[in-house]
Amino acid sequence: MIIPKNEFPDYVEKQRELDAKIYEKQELKLLSLERIDSAYRVEVAETVNELKGDFKYWSNKSPEWHKFLEEYIDATHFVLSYVYHFADKFSKRLNYVEGENRIEHMFRKIEKLFGNLENTRVMVIDQNEFTLLTESMENYSLKLPFELEAWELATLAIKTDSLLESFFYLTELAKRLGITADHVRTVYENKLAENHRRSDSGVY
Repeated sequence: MIIPKNEFPDYVEKQRELDAKIYEKQELKLLSLERIDSAYRVEVAETVNELKGDFKYWSNKSPEWHKFLEEYIDATHFVLSYVYHFADKFSKRLNYVEGENRIEHMFRKIEKLFGNLENTRVMVIDQNEFTLLTESMENYSLKLPFELEAWELATLAIKTDSLLESFFYLTELAKRLGITADHVRTVYENKLAENHRRSDSGVY
């Protein structure tokens, strides 16, 4: 995670407040996890699109750092929404440690997941060996996340079924681009204020 542990509950609470305003304006009840997940997937695609030539094999452009960061924050909005919706829905089933609330539990769960994924090899295709005529297991290799190319991380972010696992790979891309907690905090606050203004005006 790029967001620090001590700041995570504040991010979630701010997201909850924004969502409550949007729900009221749009006359919505709480959204399903599936709908939040779908909205997140759109933002993932828009985020990796800003990798330009690092993802698009047909492009020689360099990544758009600021645009990538802005899209990453848009994806983060939906991750935060997913976190508190999940915690609210399954609060009685969560395995808390003593003194832990549901959002603190979710942060610990995400941190543990991210730590496990950092040490989990994934199967990727060897582009130098692959042909349509000879596709076999020999065309694939197992790599740790830090060994993956940007396009491979982007592909995993897009195709991984689990939202939180997808966000891990998206966050790995963000870290490679040098995005820090300060960057996330600044752009999230700016985006949050912008979304409040949009909600107040009724124009999204």
